[in-house]
Amino acid sequence: MDAQAELPPGILKLVAHDIRWTVVQQLARSDHRVQELVERLQLPQNLLSYHLKQLRQDGLVTERRSSADGRDIYYSLDLQKLRQHFLATQAAIHPSLGVDVIAREAGTWHLPSPPPRILFLCTKNSARSQIAEGLLRYLSGDMW
Repeated sequence: MDAQAELPPGILKLVAHDIRWTVVQQLARSDHRVQELVERLQLPQNLLSYHLKQLRQDGLVTERRSSADGRDIYYSLDLQKLRQHFLATQAAIHPSLGVDVIAREAGTWHLPSPPPRILFLCTKNSARSQIAEGLLRYLSGDMW
């Protein structure tokens, strides 16, 4: 291994596992109990619990007790922590990846200057590209 080469960020190895990746995708949509995840993923509970533990140890997944009776434990994805890992991974790959990317900080968008250009193409003269352009302009203003 090259002396200057660095190991990849641990988050990549953590979420690269098929089961953990699927758990992250499920928790990105909603909080779930273990039993719900077992049913959705068709996995043995002990195997799923092992992978949830791996995600919890790195702080990507959090748990909370049910507010109704306190017996059920719900797991959720810590999106802020995942975002931090994602941004650190970008910087580890190449410093310029973090410079001209769109980032939402404190309710404002930071864009490269000039704004990125997008080309919409449609076939058969159906006007879908004009509709897409108009919709983008309406939703984003002069950001694109």
